[in-house]
Parts: sequence; structure tokens; C-alpha cells
Amino acid sequence: LCQAEKPGVHQYQHREFLHIREFIKSFEFAMDNTLTHAVAKSNHVTRLKFEFKNVINRKIKVVRKVLHFPTKKIIINYYYDPKSILRRVNPMEENKLKKVERVLDTPADFTSPEDLYEELIKKIKLYHPSDDLHLVERAYHIARDAHKDQKRKSGEPYIIHPLCVAIILAELELDKESIIAGILHDVVEDTDHTIKEMREWFGDDVATIVDTVTKRKSEKYETSLQVDNYKQMLQSIHYDIRALLLKLADRLHNMRTLKSMLPHKQLKIASETDYFYAPLAHRLGLYQVKTELENLSFRYRQPHEYDEVKSYINNYVAVHSAAAESWMQPIREALERRGIKARVVCEPRSAYSIYAKMQEDSISLSEVEHIRIVHIVYDNWKEMGMTEKEMALLIYTIVTSIYVEKPSSMNSYLDVCKDNNYRSLHCKLMGNEGRWMEVHIASSEMRRISNIGCLVEREHGVDRWIENFRGVLKD
Repeated sequence: LCQAEKPGVHQYQHREFLHIREFIKSFEFAMDNTLTHAVAKSNHVTRLKFEFKNVINRKIKVVRKVLHFPTKKIIINYYYDPKSILRRVNPMEENKLKKVERVLDTPADFTSPEDLYEELIKKIKLYHPSDDLHLVERAYHIARDAHKDQKRKSGEPYIIHPLCVAIILAELELDKESIIAGILHDVVEDTDHTIKEMREWFGDDVATIVDTVTKRKSEKYETSLQVDNYKQMLQSIHYDIRALLLKLADRLHNMRTLKSMLPHKQLKIASETDYFYAPLAHRLGLYQVKTELENLSFRYRQPHEYDEVKSYINNYVAVHSAAAESWMQPIREALERRGIKARVVCEPRSAYSIYAKMQEDSISLSEVEHIRIVHIVYDNWKEMGMTEKEMALLIYTIVTSIYVEKPSSMNSYLDVCKDNNYRSLHCKLMGNEGRWMEVHIASSEMRRISNIGCLVEREHGVDRWIENFRGVLKD
């Protein structure tokens, strides 16, 4: 966090600095970039600068205030009263600091639990055939009461986290038991409720899922707490794969809210995500989950590289968006004339995928091809009496009659999909700026399958679905 091991630093000064560093690690105010650097003059750590950012309400202008603290006063005041730091550093600045104190006292801007619950119910009703959701409502009331005195690091009520996890599960179109387990997944671990109560109230399915994702507390672990938790999750596929999906949803929401954590914890959690959770989501065919986990992990593991790539993408899109729109318009018109209902959009690739391409090919950012991809997503193949493959090939014929195709650039994943159930037809066409444009042609159903992956197997029976997962995960 701060490095002061420099030649000539006396031992007592180094001890003092370590003390300061421990203080910084335990500084748990709800703010973004609570960071801090030591200013070393003549090998003496003389002063710390703290920059406070108002992330409490993202809709208003960021408030910044740089405060200068004498080192020892920070340490002493912190242990007695953290906020006395702000009040006692410089009495002349008291009025100016009141605004910063209000920021620290205010919880982060968040959607109310009631609104999140309504959103959850709407998402469930989009795909679930039954309107009987009284058990979901009961689970919400139990979790809300159990977590009523708990808050997250960001300052928001804790119940928001399980509700957001349940919403992610609903977006993956999981059953009611999984949704209920998502709402209750931290109740046994963090409150006085037990698995026995879960079983009595909601049945064996919910109790098993909650039990699987509940961390086991032990005086001695087989390997380590984290590794034992991984084993516990992966072994759950012998009983109920839904626990693994709940853990992925839990990790996704934790990554979305990671900025409220301290820097060293951000790095630890982001590294776990990159090593374990993102590859797992990829193997399960959960493309959207995998992409978001990769990007969030990249953002916290390598913030400088992430900012560089993200800035380049934004600038590139701003410069070339008008040309891309004019290039796509003839395609839209041609499809409309043929009666094909399709969306034609140009979307940038993720920052993580671009950076991975740079590392794989040992090239610079400016040498990466295809910063954006044109997606043609069609809907009405059944109405036109065609199969998905026939419609994709028809659209391919139409677009290649408008623009020149790069030789040998067509790749079809229509008949033989990738391991993660991804299906599409790819080709490269000459753009209006002298660059090749990568085009992906897929049906709306293909896109849906690429987002929820092996979950589609449920349509062929739960047994086949679970067996498919076991085959994917046995390695």
C-alpha cells in the first residue's frame, strides 16, 4: 500500500511506518480510493495525504478534499475516535471539513430492498409458469428480519446483497427453490437461524443448497479455509448443481460491489475470481457472467492496464461510431426488404479480452484488430419457415453481397458448437474506413443459450442437465 523501505531509514522510523500501514489497512470508511500515500522527505515519513471521494451518491459531483495529518496524531486519535481525526487535525478547517464528515456518515446510494424485491418478482414471472410465489415472499421476510441490524462495507442494508444474488439467479432462469436459497444463503452463516429451520420452512432442496454454500467453521482445515470451500462447492455436483450456480451469483454481486473493500482485500478477491470463478462460468457456458467476472477482476488486479485499455476503447468508439452506423445501415435496409426481423448493432469487445489478445500475440494496444464486433441477431426464422442455420446462411449471403468478404474468414459454429454451447456464424467484411469488420450472425435463441449455457439442458430433463454438468466439471 505504501512503501517506505528505503536505504538510510532508521529502524524506529520503519517500525513507525509499519504502524501507519496497519492503520491504513484497518481504515474502513465507506469511500472509494481511500488511498493514501506517504510523503517521505529526508528519509522521514512526515505527513499523510488522504483523498476522500464522495461515492455516496453517484449522481452528484464528486467531492474531493485533501487532508494533511501529523503522523502520530492520526494513530492516537484513530484508536479513540476515528472521526476525531477530522475534527482535531486543524480547528481552522472545521467548517470546510463538515462536508466531508457528512459524506462519511451517509450510507452509499442504493436501491431500496422493497424495489429490489419487486424487480425480483417481475423477473421470475417472465419465465416461471406458476404465480404461486408465497414461499419466495416468506424467504424475503425471514432474510430481511434476520439481517435487519447488519450493513455491508458500503453502508447499505445487508438484505440488498441476497436480493441482488436472487435477481442474478432469476436472470439465469433458475427455479423457485434456487431463488429462495439465494435470498437465504447468508442467513445460516451470519445469523442464529439453522439448516434445520430452513428444511422445516422450505424443504430439503432449499436446505441442501443453503447448507452447501455455508462456509464451514473449523479449528483445523484440511488445506485452508478457501481451498476447503472450493472442494465443498465442487463436491456439491453429486447432490445438487444449483449450489454452484448460487455461489457464482454470489461472487458476481460481490465483485460488482468490490470497491467498498480495502485495496488488499480487493486484490485477494479479484485474484480468486480470475483463477477460479471466471473459468468455471466459462466452462458452464455462462457467457455474460464469465465476461463480467473477467472484466471486474481485471479492473482490480491491474487497474492501470484496465484504465488504459478502457480509455482506448472509449476513444475508439467515439471516433468511429458514426462510420460504423453508416456502414450498418445498408445491412439493416437489405434485411428489412427480405422480411427478416433482426437487430444490427456494433459493440466493443471487453477490456479483458483485448488485453488477453495483447498478451497472447505480444502486440501493443494499437495493433489489436477488431476493437468492436458487429452483431446481427435475428428472430423470425420460424415465421419464415426456416431453420436457424438456414436463416443464418441467408443473412450471410445478403451481407457478403453488400460488402467484400475477407478470404477464408468465415467460421461456422452452427452445427458443432463450442464447449460452452456457443453457436454463431462469424465472418469479416471490408468496412468503410479501410478496416475489416468482424461480423457475428446468430439467432436470439443462440444468444440466450450463450448467456445461460448448460442451463438450457433442463428442457431435456433435470437428470440429463445434472449429468452434463458433472461431465464438464469432473476435471
